[in-house]
Amino acid sequence: VGQDAGITNWYQFFQETVGGAWEDYEPGSKVTYSNFAVGYIAALVELASGQSFPDFCKEHIFDVLGMERSAWFRRDLPTEDLLEAMPVQYNETSGGFEDFDHYCFIDYASGSLRTTAKDLSLFLAAMLNHGVPLWTKET
Repeated sequence: VGQDAGITNWYQFFQETVGGAWEDYEPGSKVTYSNFAVGYIAALVELASGQSFPDFCKEHIFDVLGMERSAWFRRDLPTEDLLEAMPVQYNETSGGFEDFDHYCFIDYASGSLRTTAKDLSLFLAAMLNHGVPLWTKET
């Protein structure tokens, strides 16, 4: 299977459904958000670092900032943070129902982070340059 496997099959469909949705503007002149783009960024982080995106975030963001109760996957959260009543997805098997453990979008980097208000405030402080710096101008 090549790196572009499946892409050519969907090219015409993609062009017909979202092909005209793109705008042409100078970089920095407009702010937009795209889940798709965030997924690409996560993939680029993995390629550049050689780490999975969750491992990279843990080592270079969560641990650096002291975000001890943040994770991309439920299985990586401290046990005391898991609620008994936390909704989960199940897969029907021949023996009954099996917990998926973690159900999210395939591009989980665009919105599946589990965190606390305290941890999120640590990240916000870093973004405002009032906390531990995550990167330098060079990075």
